[in-house]
Amino acid sequence: MAQMHFFFPLERVDRNAHHNLRESGMTLPLSFVSQRCEMNGRFMPFGEHAFYYASQTAPGVGCFRKVTLRAYLLSYRMSREDEEEYFLVVGASIDKCFEESFARALPNESNQGLLCRLCSEDDLTLLQEALRRQGNNGLFYPLHDPTLNFRQWVDGLAGNLTGQPAGCYLPEHSVVHVRGVQYNLAGITTRDQLDTAFNNTFYSLQAPLEFAQEWGGNYRQLALALMHGNGNMHNISCRQVRVFRSHEFTNNRHEMTYAGRDGIVFLQSHYPFNILTPKRQSQIFKTWPADLTNVQNVYEMCMALSMQRRLDKLSAQLDSKHKSRIRTTLAKLAQLIGKQHNNARDLNNKYHFILEQMGITAAFNHVRIRGELLADTYQLRLSRRTNYIILLFTISAFVLAALQIFQNELNKLSSAMDITIHCNRAPCGHCACEAHTDPSLSLQFIGDSIVLQILFTIIALVVLIVAYHFVVYPIIQKLHERLHRDMDN
Repeated sequence: MAQMHFFFPLERVDRNAHHNLRESGMTLPLSFVSQRCEMNGRFMPFGEHAFYYASQTAPGVGCFRKVTLRAYLLSYRMSREDEEEYFLVVGASIDKCFEESFARALPNESNQGLLCRLCSEDDLTLLQEALRRQGNNGLFYPLHDPTLNFRQWVDGLAGNLTGQPAGCYLPEHSVVHVRGVQYNLAGITTRDQLDTAFNNTFYSLQAPLEFAQEWGGNYRQLALALMHGNGNMHNISCRQVRVFRSHEFTNNRHEMTYAGRDGIVFLQSHYPFNILTPKRQSQIFKTWPADLTNVQNVYEMCMALSMQRRLDKLSAQLDSKHKSRIRTTLAKLAQLIGKQHNNARDLNNKYHFILEQMGITAAFNHVRIRGELLADTYQLRLSRRTNYIILLFTISAFVLAALQIFQNELNKLSSAMDITIHCNRAPCGHCACEAHTDPSLSLQFIGDSIVLQILFTIIALVVLIVAYHFVVYPIIQKLHERLHRDMDN
């Protein structure tokens, strides 16, 4: 049993789609240990279509499998304060066997039998590869003379949701959930027998072996091929498989989670909880979900893509002129990355593991270092400009003080020298001379000249500072760079 879902981020959706999602959309359930007041998701079905792709029933034996792809509009909000983000989710569910399978693409070809339609590891890896291919080399419809491929269908869906001309939506990020068991197919001829055999093994009362022993084969090779859409699974190098061990996470002996830049792969070999009684075994809901309600790792993928989008926006804003709020934005992102999303430590560690393996943590560290350097540069430039202004006011104040002292000295000197002599003739015939000062005229002239000197001095200082900052200093920088360039050559 397998589920594959691709996530296509949407910049916006039109009003009708938003209204329909708000009114008729279904809530995406969170884990019982999650902080329910934080993350929130809603989805609604948006269409489905059948496609065919080339696979193989055995090595070297080709066939054409039929899968039904279902599309959903998904809204996601990391917290109450955040705006909703939208995703177009397209996925396929394969319940143990395919609906149709044909050995050749001929008009009169009959559908293959049950055992030939069983879903194998090769079918899953080739389906992942087909989803990433272009044109009719991937998924196509109908089987004879195809007129529609997967890319065209997705572009049309996205165009209907956004109300804009369809772009090129490439499948990049996917969540894959695979349940695999080992059982003997001898004597199985009907679908009911197949379902019973699978359920008796996957939901068995007897505790099975560890995941690696129960699954069998090279499960890391399968997870690596599913994550990257590599249909050539059997020829992946052993060295690459060994390196891929660092991408696995588990807190349950029946499960294994792999995360990388292209998505999340979740493998199960048995029901994750102990089944103690036949009554409990019969009460377990064994039907494969028909929508996103029970799809694994949807919230984890939404969170990772949301964080990536925020980092991309912040990285673009770093090159803008407004850098005063860089540190504040970086602090908020750091808080989101280190946030506790679950009350259970193991599940919360899974969120952090996925962020790390998908490259979100490394991208944040890169943006953080770059942002801090730009913020420091911005602060240095701001300090330099502030120092220039302070220097200008200091020089102006010094010049005004000096001129004031000079004016006071001139006033004293003019008061001593500007003396008027008046002679009054006395009755006795002698002249009586009286000397007094009249400084009003000289003070007025000197005061006017001092004001003009102050104005001319300030203007000259401003011109010199501006000329140095915008003319002389750039020339010195160019000469310095040219000199170092010549020396390096």
